[in-house]
Amino acid sequence: MSPLEYSQARIRSVLEEIDRLKDAEFPHIHSRNALDTLEKLFLSRLAVLETLSSQNDVTVVQNACAESLTQILKHLPLLGFILRSTNVRNSFEVHRPLLQLARRILGQQTKLILSSEWEFSPFVYNQITELPEFVLIGLPASESGNPLLIPLAGHELGHTIWSQQKLKAKFVSEIDKVILQEINKRGQEYTALFFQGDPSDPTNLFVLENVAYVSGWASRQAEEAFCDFVGTRVFGSAYLHAFAYLLSPGPHGLRPFVYPNNKSRARNILLAAAKFGVSVPVYYPDWFIDLIEPQIGSKDAFLLSLADSSMQSVVPKLMDEANSTINAASLPDASEERVKEAVEAFRLLVPATNSRSLATILNAAWESYHDASLWQDLPHVAERRSATLNDLVLKTIEVLDIEEILGGSV
Repeated sequence: MSPLEYSQARIRSVLEEIDRLKDAEFPHIHSRNALDTLEKLFLSRLAVLETLSSQNDVTVVQNACAESLTQILKHLPLLGFILRSTNVRNSFEVHRPLLQLARRILGQQTKLILSSEWEFSPFVYNQITELPEFVLIGLPASESGNPLLIPLAGHELGHTIWSQQKLKAKFVSEIDKVILQEINKRGQEYTALFFQGDPSDPTNLFVLENVAYVSGWASRQAEEAFCDFVGTRVFGSAYLHAFAYLLSPGPHGLRPFVYPNNKSRARNILLAAAKFGVSVPVYYPDWFIDLIEPQIGSKDAFLLSLADSSMQSVVPKLMDEANSTINAASLPDASEERVKEAVEAFRLLVPATNSRSLATILNAAWESYHDASLWQDLPHVAERRSATLNDLVLKTIEVLDIEEILGGSV
């Protein structure tokens, strides 16, 4: 055997797995569409390998084998994701209304796959070259059947918007400018830590290298903030509650440099909520604890403070960007009147009608969730309170879907 033969065998095994997956019952066609696309990718890769032999240049063969292995490493997790989209733990009722929402924001070509992940965090596969029109959103497996967490999909859609609209390029120059200003302002502190010449010298390669590191962290932080703002703009207070449900108060551990720390992140969400006219839970930032920062006086602490301040400088523009993007999509808002009507329907144990948007349903769901008096006079219902509310929310989403079909808004 040779690496070429091993590579051919590996690709054939992937294709056999795809064949097995295609026998599954997919509740939505987009999962099957993605499988068809990936099957073509691996068939083309196999065809390339089958044109080669030991008679070809060694480097050419090795490069082809290495590329085929790269494709397996990249796409095998996607196959698992697609398989999990068939699992009954997922809320299949949500797919079509969320797809319609995504299409209004991202374009009618958008395809959506909802699935579950074995990580306790929402997840989106970004920038899959072979699946350019697909949005793949995963929720934690233990919560993937919980419709009250649907607003977190707004954050994940934000990542797709960020990539699609190339927003990093739009904000990075301003971020870099603030980083350099902060270094100049804190020149003595910088010099004491790094001993790398004049920090105000724009040609100082050591400074520029540090700026590049900090800029990368700040840009990732800006993306996360933007996604929070998209989720808040689309789903209102339901996003804040879903975010807190999943992440508050926060785990113990070291802070990832590419995320704002928890309290700062919560405060920025509150700023966006105020800008968008969204009601907020009292003392929301107090629900969160910060992760451990680098030791004060260290190089990491200094550089991270630069990332934080430069990201914070673009927060108002990030909020404006999220607002204008969602305004352009002309999504129906969650009016207080319709939310109240849905809450009353849930109290009567019937699905709500004429909700007009996922945001209305999910804000009503969270309001009901926090109502301590809900079904108190019905002990047989109250003992299954969460499950009953989830069922009502999913049924209401089904009603919304039917109303949109009958209303011609497909």
